[in-house]
Amino acid sequence: MDEEEVKLRDKDPTLSDRGFRQAEALGARFYSTYLPGIDVKEVQVYTSPMYRCLLTTKSLISSHPLDKIKVSVIPNLYESGGCYDYIPKGDGTYITQGFPHGKYNTTEIVSNFDYDCSLMEDGWYNGDKKETNEIFFRRVEEIVDWIWSQHDAVRESANRNIIIVAHGNLMSGLINRLLSNAVNGIIASCNTGVSHLQLFTSTINGEERKIACSKYINRVDHLDKEIIMGNDIVHDHWIQEYYY
Repeated sequence: MDEEEVKLRDKDPTLSDRGFRQAEALGARFYSTYLPGIDVKEVQVYTSPMYRCLLTTKSLISSHPLDKIKVSVIPNLYESGGCYDYIPKGDGTYITQGFPHGKYNTTEIVSNFDYDCSLMEDGWYNGDKKETNEIFFRRVEEIVDWIWSQHDAVRESANRNIIIVAHGNLMSGLINRLLSNAVNGIIASCNTGVSHLQLFTSTINGEERKIACSKYINRVDHLDKEIIMGNDIVHDHWIQEYYY
């Protein structure tokens, strides 16, 4: 770990100028591009507790009719690695230290964004250091189970469309797992890239099976060409971060 990189690291960074432009474009065009004709009463939005996702979600629901949607923060939708920083050991090397939350704690998220944080306590990261791959993959499995529980729940409710605002590595793991692929495969996505999976169950030989159908992966119709970025697995550090 380079000393300068340690100095520049932010355990819960904001969006870059380009990131804000991408988020604004997502909000301006999301409904007309990806949900045309869908009744917003049938939509539920879930977001990561990390600051950049809170901001992206704010842009997502800024335009009518999505501005009528209530957002829920799901504590374990944070990016791989968790909320951590590098701490010098005094010999030129570093260890990682985990923090219970990033820029905002639960109360501050509610105050600044008015999102539902009823599933969170004061913080959202329980690790005492950077999340390992083993723990990350286990968390992916837990989130996939939660997604299927939401699918089962909507049979009895109106919220038939679930929007999850999360992060590149996490979404790659979730999509792979839902499609029954290896959880550690890489599906590179552009920043604010949109993927649509349709979930359903089918009874085969008397056994109910869960099936996920990919309608599309990583669409960026909402972005102008000059602000598309984030899907180069080498230049954007996908491999280095994913397998660190």
